[in-house]
Amino acid sequence: EAQRRADEARGEVYRLNQRIRTLEAQLKSMADSNVELPFPSDLDELKDWADKHLSGSVILLNRALRGAKESDYEEPVLVFRALLLLRDYYVPMRRDGGEELKKAYAEALASHGLEEAGSIATSRRGEQGDEYLVQHSGRKRELDRHFRKGSSRESRHCFRLYFFWDDEDEQVVV
Repeated sequence: EAQRRADEARGEVYRLNQRIRTLEAQLKSMADSNVELPFPSDLDELKDWADKHLSGSVILLNRALRGAKESDYEEPVLVFRALLLLRDYYVPMRRDGGEELKKAYAEALASHGLEEAGSIATSRRGEQGDEYLVQHSGRKRELDRHFRKGSSRESRHCFRLYFFWDDEDEQVVV
């Protein structure tokens, strides 16, 4: 009985998520595409901003929020833009697929000067311990992808944003 109710609940969640996506698509098509979201002046406001603008597409774990608060990166607006890039290009590409969405994602990355790659070489994973692992939905998951900009070892000049795709919830986890 419990398994049946859990299955019903998962079905209802799926149905509601589909409805939300339909409504979001309708809103997006009605919105003025030239209007840019306001970005907070610093990363201390990231959680509130993310809750308001990323819900349903991008999940920021507490580890990411702590890292952002401690960050001394010289261009904090890029953090917000990268998260919107995940929401507006990566998530649709993963959910819907297709060459057109892949191309739009690649163009969005390039327009922000970002590259996407695997987070760490397989041969080096063991050296890093749990550095690239996070707890999500009751299990350990690997942050297997990342955005990067810059190659300096000085944190002020080097941007990295680590994430993975959650197939179950069809969301990005940062």
